[in-house]
Amino acid sequence: MLAPIVEILCDIDVFCKHRLQKTHARVLPNPARKRWWQCRLSRGEIITIIVLFHLSHI
Repeated sequence: MLAPIVEILCDIDVFCKHRLQKTHARVLPNPARKRWWQCRLSRGEIITIIVLFHLSHI
């Protein structure tokens, strides 16, 4: 069961990294934006959790 989860995570992480690079080229920075804390999970990890939740049939 662990192997498919790792494969899904790797695929989603690669997709997110490529998508983030393309998005940064088109989005203007907002200097007034301040974050109070850093997120501990990457976008790929968050999307993987969502995908696995939907695959779990709960």
